[in-house]
Amino acid sequence: MTSKGNRIKLKEAYRKVNEKFESVLVFHVGESAGFFSEYNCMILVMLYCLQHKIQFKLYSRDANFGYEKGWTDFFESFCKEEDSRWHHWINMRPTGSWLTILKKKDFNLFKWKLKKSICNLVAKGWKFCHPNIYLTQDVWNQALLRDQRFCKYDIPELNIKGDISQACKVLVEITWGYRGDINDKLHDYIRNLQLNNDFISCQIRAGDKYIEYDLLSINIYIEYLKKYPDIKNVFVLTDDYSVIMQLETAFPQWNWYTLCGDNEHGYVHAEFKQNSKIKRREQLIKFFASIEIMHLSNVFLGTVTSNPSIFSSLRDPYKTCFVDYDKDVFSFVLS
Repeated sequence: MTSKGNRIKLKEAYRKVNEKFESVLVFHVGESAGFFSEYNCMILVMLYCLQHKIQFKLYSRDANFGYEKGWTDFFESFCKEEDSRWHHWINMRPTGSWLTILKKKDFNLFKWKLKKSICNLVAKGWKFCHPNIYLTQDVWNQALLRDQRFCKYDIPELNIKGDISQACKVLVEITWGYRGDINDKLHDYIRNLQLNNDFISCQIRAGDKYIEYDLLSINIYIEYLKKYPDIKNVFVLTDDYSVIMQLETAFPQWNWYTLCGDNEHGYVHAEFKQNSKIKRREQLIKFFASIEIMHLSNVFLGTVTSNPSIFSSLRDPYKTCFVDYDKDVFSFVLS
């Protein structure tokens, strides 16, 4: 784990390297997707910008996870932020082809695509007046190209010298720093859980994940847990308390821990976005506490189809194990 002092030095070094580039990318974080979908892609775009000597800036004023300022509601600043409201309308993820949208025969999706297409036309006009500023959609496909995983990165000022995994780990160290008040709240959750030093963590997802992928059976996780016979404490990141009830009933030989409340029955991102800013803040603080508990575990068992698990592989590549994927995670993440 990087100490706070080392992380501050690394962050300062990043600012110096980043701010000497003349061309600028403004990355719109929290634009539409879940937090770790946005964050993981941000890390890959940051790496692309370093590779191509483009200064990376954030726009997070309207972030769907924010409640006042955006990124700095939870985290320390690591780069310059753009504040122009233009980015709310013109700066976005790619929206997919019209053919893909029309095949789904969803009128609301059609209206959304039409609105985004109009915004993209406005973005082209804005770009004509700002030729040295890139928007998220300008570099998205290049930053997430499969070829990126074969690159070798050498940025001595940031201690980056290696493959994409090593480079992303450094960028996580630079960006992943909570505000002091948020950090205190996370430690309250962790202390109250009273987990000992040796434990395994895992993510078992329910909620709206079934829309994208088939949900995994808990038995897959049990087979992996059996590989660690001396560790009987297991922390579970889940969005559905019925998962914990199943585990406690079927596998009492393990001690099961979670921060999931007994009234939680699956995360749905569309519902999360409808919550009040205060409720979203409290939900995210508890969620981030679970992320930190995963970070403290001996081993993390995740699923490659869920972004918190992918984040763990970026942050802790040597102790993250995917129960449903035995190849390099970037072969799944990059298109």
